[in-house]
This record gives sequence, structure tokens and C-alpha cells, in this order.
Amino acid sequence: MRTITLIKPDGLRWLLAMAVVLLLPVGVAAQDSSEEFIRKLAQEAIELSRSNVQAEQLERLLDRSTDIPLVGRLVLGRYWRAAGDEQRQYYLALFRGYVLAGITRRLGGAKRIEKVEVTDSQPASGHDSMVATMITLGNGAAPSRVEWRVRQKGASYRIVDVVVEGVSLVVTNRDQFAAIVAESGMDGLLRELRDWSTRPAEQRPAA
Repeated sequence: MRTITLIKPDGLRWLLAMAVVLLLPVGVAAQDSSEEFIRKLAQEAIELSRSNVQAEQLERLLDRSTDIPLVGRLVLGRYWRAAGDEQRQYYLALFRGYVLAGITRRLGGAKRIEKVEVTDSQPASGHDSMVATMITLGNGAAPSRVEWRVRQKGASYRIVDVVVEGVSLVVTNRDQFAAIVAESGMDGLLRELRDWSTRPAEQRPAA
């Protein structure tokens, strides 16, 4: 005869709690963690700003926190599939500096970050989250809304897009790159990126 084990009230409450957790969408747990990821990144950026660092140090922090190969592929869009292996490798090498400079510029540079407040987060397509922040710079300007698209990779998180006041870094650059490739081919885009990388920082067009 099968023995039936009665569940005590405390045990029943525990099982109900576990059932709720297991039935929650995956994005709920990731949402909280993605917020903490952005909070930690923001705190490190503020500390760098207070230590009188150069923009390159902030770029290194962003380099560790951004999935640059994925962002590069998203920006290149359909032209990624048409590019050869050598073109792809060269493109990603050039794109790294370009996109890091662009994100750093959107943060106001290394010496001007006063406050970063996480205000909201929402699940996005796939396993991504959009984490909204208000960033206050030390130039007296009003805070700006910056949204970070964050993707979970295993136990860690990476930035895959930055949206400033509704303008996406990925979408904006995808349109620009597509126009260049349509006119001059993939080699033309590589020339443009190489030319950008060889200019002094103060003479580079905005990324």
C-alpha cells in the first residue's frame, strides 16, 4: 500500500511559494538583475568621474560591460551576412573604438557624470530588458533619459543598445552604415571607420 504523507502548513506555504516562482516569466528575475547590473555600472562610472580620469578609462569600463561583437552585427544588419570573414574581423576591430566612443559621449564624457538614477525596467523581446535611467551631468543641463538594452549571457549581463531620449545607437548607426555600404560597398564603410579612428579625438565626427 502506498503511504500518503501529509504536508504541514509551513511546508504547504513553501510549496506554494516555490510554485509561484517557477511559474513566473523568466524575464522577471532577469529584470531585477539587469537593474542591479546597470546600477553597479553607473556607480563605477561616477567613481571614475570623481577620480579625474580620462575618457579612455571610462571606455574600458564600458568595453567590459558591452557585447560589442553583437552590437556590431546588429548595426551592420543584413550586410553582415554578405561580408567576408576578413572584412568582418576588420570591421569589428574598427567598430570597437567607434561604438565605445559613442556610448561615452552619450554619458557626457568621463568628468561630467553627477548622478545616475535607475527609474524603471521592462522586459524586451527575447531575454532582453530595457533599463531606464535619468543621467545628470555636471554642466547644469537638465537630466536626460537614457535606456540601456541589457541581454543576459549565462550568469552575466551585457549592454546591447543605448537609447538616448528615444534615439537608438544601434538603429541610428545601422541607417548610416547601410547608406555608406549601399553607395561604396563594405570596403567603403571600412575606409570610413579607419579614417575616423586615425583622427584626433576632438576632430572625430560624433559616433
